[in-house]
Amino acid sequence: TKEETKAETKEEIKEEIKEETKEEIKEATKEVKPKSTKKPSKIVDYNSLTVKELKEIATKKEIKLASNMKKADIIELLNK
Repeated sequence: TKEETKAETKEEIKEEIKEETKEEIKEATKEVKPKSTKKPSKIVDYNSLTVKELKEIATKKEIKLASNMKKADIIELLNK
């Protein structure tokens, strides 16, 4: 039916957005050579990411965020 087709299409779009988000995060993350003997770290250009993506990263890093936080505030926490 039309409703089933619409539901399937919505799910496909959601999956596609998830994959695109993952890819954008990968592209925004770069390996850098350390200046010391420490293990390599990753530098992320958080400004190029959406608030949703930043919140996902914060969640993965187990950083608690207030629901009304602005992008700049989230970036500040992620950079600590």
